[in-house]
Amino acid sequence: MSFSPWRGRRRSLSPTEWKTMRHALSVVLGATITLFISHPALGQAATGSLSGIVSDATGGVIQGANVTLINEATKTVRRSVSNDAGFFSIQAVPAATYTVVVEAPGFNAWQRTGLIFHAGDRLALTDLVLTVQDIAEEMTVSANIDIPMTVDSGEKSAVITDQQIQNLSIVGRSAVELLKILPGTVFMGGRNSPTGGEVAGFDEGIGSYRVNGTRGDAVAILSDGADTIDPGCNCGSAVTPNVDMIQEVKVLTSNFSADNNKGPIVVQTVSKAGSSDFHGEAYAYLRNSIFNSKSWSQNRYGLEKPHDRFFFPGLNIGGPVVIPGTGSNKRRDKLFFFLGAEWMRQDIDLGASPSWVPTAKMRNGYFTELNGGGVIPPTMLDPGGQAIARAYPLPNLDPSANAQGYNYVSQIVTPQPRNQQLARVDYSLSDSTKVHSRFNHEAESLRRPYQISGGKLNNQVPYPSPVLSNSRSYSWSTSLLNAFGATATNEVVLAVSHLGYPIRFADPDKVDRRKLGYPYDGVFPDEEAVPLLPVLPSAGLRVGPLAQVGGFDPGFDVMKWLVSANDNFSRILATHTLKFGAFYQRTTNSQPTNLTVQGVAVFAPAPPVAGGAGSPFANMVAGRPLYYSESSKNIVGDMAHNELSFYAQDSWKASRRLTVDLGARFCHCGFMYDKHGYIAGFDPARYEADLSSKEFPGVVANYLGDNIPKSGFRTPFLKVGPRMGAAYDLTGKGHTVIRGGAGAVYYRDQANVQINTIANPPLVRSVEIWAPPARKLSEIDNIDPATYAPQYQLNVLDPTDDRTPVTYSWSLTLSQRVPYSTAIELSYVGTTSRNQVAPSPYNINAVPESRNGVPGVRPFTKYGSISLGTHLF
Repeated sequence: MSFSPWRGRRRSLSPTEWKTMRHALSVVLGATITLFISHPALGQAATGSLSGIVSDATGGVIQGANVTLINEATKTVRRSVSNDAGFFSIQAVPAATYTVVVEAPGFNAWQRTGLIFHAGDRLALTDLVLTVQDIAEEMTVSANIDIPMTVDSGEKSAVITDQQIQNLSIVGRSAVELLKILPGTVFMGGRNSPTGGEVAGFDEGIGSYRVNGTRGDAVAILSDGADTIDPGCNCGSAVTPNVDMIQEVKVLTSNFSADNNKGPIVVQTVSKAGSSDFHGEAYAYLRNSIFNSKSWSQNRYGLEKPHDRFFFPGLNIGGPVVIPGTGSNKRRDKLFFFLGAEWMRQDIDLGASPSWVPTAKMRNGYFTELNGGGVIPPTMLDPGGQAIARAYPLPNLDPSANAQGYNYVSQIVTPQPRNQQLARVDYSLSDSTKVHSRFNHEAESLRRPYQISGGKLNNQVPYPSPVLSNSRSYSWSTSLLNAFGATATNEVVLAVSHLGYPIRFADPDKVDRRKLGYPYDGVFPDEEAVPLLPVLPSAGLRVGPLAQVGGFDPGFDVMKWLVSANDNFSRILATHTLKFGAFYQRTTNSQPTNLTVQGVAVFAPAPPVAGGAGSPFANMVAGRPLYYSESSKNIVGDMAHNELSFYAQDSWKASRRLTVDLGARFCHCGFMYDKHGYIAGFDPARYEADLSSKEFPGVVANYLGDNIPKSGFRTPFLKVGPRMGAAYDLTGKGHTVIRGGAGAVYYRDQANVQINTIANPPLVRSVEIWAPPARKLSEIDNIDPATYAPQYQLNVLDPTDDRTPVTYSWSLTLSQRVPYSTAIELSYVGTTSRNQVAPSPYNINAVPESRNGVPGVRPFTKYGSISLGTHLF
């Protein structure tokens, strides 16, 4: 979540939440009392495939061999039969550990145990040779001796396994933190919060990483097949990949196959699942500031060490669903469950923020504390300016003790409690039909003492009332797998994710201008249901910023939905594995533009006020701003996006050593659009013709009746993203493999690209007043908006642009097995992105030369700067 122009309190759980917590607690505690503590079995999502060619000792292929794949944790079974080429392939294999058994009449059975499947793996058995039947019963090959090598895919990806998740140290609770250990991945710091990734929260994580040089908003995150990204900024996530609730993370980084519907970077997480035995655990993680040293700023301003702390208790249990006294699931190989719950108690240190605030005397016009100061005559004091001054906290710092003259410092430890529950059910209806369903719920309470979005401006002081957000998320995914004999498989995945941020003031009375004694309504009255005080943004003038976005009516709700359906069908023909599929997703993102409809006032030392000693606070209590601006209203960006794509993919086992992949994804990708058509564009070709007839020439929008899409950009009917790859086993035994490939992935921009273009004229009006001529706060109510209408600065899109963001990637990898169950990979990975959206400074004059533009000689003299969003690179 992010807001423009600026980017909570502990609460009691609701009765429903308490009921959920008590139920989960009673179930888990009652079971764990009698259980050994161990990790649950691996689960299903981001499925892969197992293939091979069955042959005899002479190299001849064996037709009709029965292949059985057994999940070692759940004992569920998948079956296949080798065709006339000796080839078999089992599709839609979930991540788990398996045993493979191959049997044919007249031959000894072949068995391999401990075969580990990660999410989306394509494993090939390179040593599948049956011996002629004799007195021996079977031949067994143990897979846990060596790491399985990828011998039939050119894909470049990385897996963070359950063992790594449990053994590697992280600071927070999200496994996304472990991305920083992967080659080509760079952590850029906390994107949406002041604390970075060490805090558990919806705004943390995925948007802080750059992979192979791609943009942070080009990383997709999936949970059991469900898209969970925050579509507003393509950064946060509706599901926390909790390290005690997931089994692994797979990251697709380059030239992956066409059956993957996201990109160009895909982070896939797989939740834990139950097994045929009961397993459970109870745990707690504690991090406390008692071991911290004081920071430089705390020592500098004489502050106590903050008492920030993090406490994460949790528990989980998984196993077969068994009903005592019945024969239901008596073999424990049909129905399984997993439940996990965690309570996250976080007290977060936001750091020291030194600033300048008016003293008690200054608020009444007494500036005698300053050198050369005096008393402002009572007749010159302004009640609105005094109300603003009273909104500041009182000084708590000696200004003579620091070179900057700070007389106030805040150091706030804010609570951010949250909880997470995950439930999963797996059902094996038969050897050929499997279904699993996963539900995740999270709730957190944020208390923002400075402003809505995380962090704070330089020298910002706390707002009179904190902003609260009792945020919620829900995510559900269900997968249905059907195998039709040995040659055909179909998998359907349905998913819904929701992320909601209801935002309110903790104490609206403390920010209501009428109740604070601020008597003025502003240039555009009656637009703000909670009439806030004007924003004070400037720290450079030695006035502590007192800033908050507008749009509270009495609060606002940021709501996001992602609903998708995905179907994948595979068919085996000779040594070809053909895959076809379709994907549809409906995404909505509703959030306000957060314009400062309450006004923005800048107070400066000049022009000086009698008795004010050149203090900007003197101009404040006198109600004489250097600058004042105000917008007419806030608009809610009611955004939506439809994506429809389909694909075809062929994986050809050209020989025992060579596998070739060819495929393409066909996408009607589209852009985010506003349902009301409020997104504005600028058409320079219409500027001259519009001058005589339109107040804002060249500005075009769907709601104005112009023939442009509601997205502002033109959507191509179809984009084709080819994918290709190959793998060659140099030894034929999977010891040395060279593989690689290339591909193109099309994707959408973040919704903020469109949301930021809604607040344009004529939908939104504004005024700007600079001194001279000086205007008092008391005069603002009587201002004619037309008189002080600014030379509007436009933030618009290029309505002729029909380019879709695309990333081209390619890789070449040499894999070598070495002793001690170790494999070494040497890779070259290349990535280039095109059609990346960027604001282009469009209204700059060439003569005289100026990068900022000179009024009156710009190409479009009606406007100031024009930021034209277009896909440039």
